Amino acid sequence: MQLISQQNLQKIIATDQLQRNYSTSNYYKPIISYFYLKKIELGLKMLGKRKYQNLLDVGFGAGVILPELSRYADKIEGIDIHKNIAVIQEIIKNENLNNVHLQYGNVLNLSFLDNYFDAIWCLSTLEFIFDYKKALNEIKRVAKDNATIIIGFPLTNSLTDFAYSLIGFKNKNEHQNNQKELLEEIEKNFQIIKKKFFPWWLPRCLRMYCVVKVIKK
Repeated sequence: MQLISQQNLQKIIATDQLQRNYSTSNYYKPIISYFYLKKIELGLKMLGKRKYQNLLDVGFGAGVILPELSRYADKIEGIDIHKNIAVIQEIIKNENLNNVHLQYGNVLNLSFLDNYFDAIWCLSTLEFIFDYKKALNEIKRVAKDNATIIIGFPLTNSLTDFAYSLIGFKNKNEHQNNQKELLEEIEKNFQIIKKKFFPWWLPRCLRMYCVVKVIKK
């Protein structure tokens, strides 16, 4: 999987200390990176092998996976609410990601036309949104009727709490909702095509992450 270079990652962390708090560097660490990258891998498999015309990346964060995600679309629009977008724009320019455009944007009020995107990528974002119902409505609004929509979120249980403590993740208490609430709202608005849990071999009460592929009802 192609990520931004570690040199560029350090530029982001130097500018935005929140990226250190959110354990962005763990995408590059031995062993730990497996758990970070596995959720991305699940989402990419659900996107499939086709190339989309317009893909929306909701909450691109440090832009770590944009080099890989850029392979799946002619054009990517990325939105996030942090204040260091200019730094990441410069980095994606250095990474030669000419089909990626980033801007400040809030998933609660997307500045895109109705029925615009044929793919939407939203991993590890909705758990931080208090008004997740409005966020899902906005995602639904800007998606075409046949759009491929990938949504992923962490699961809350004793194992994930322990895992957060091991990696020094301090922000789990910022999660504004849980998997039960999210899944119920997703099922109201979308038809679930595929649902994957990680690790799949653990009992559901101990799994760490869920990724779903959905389309508009």
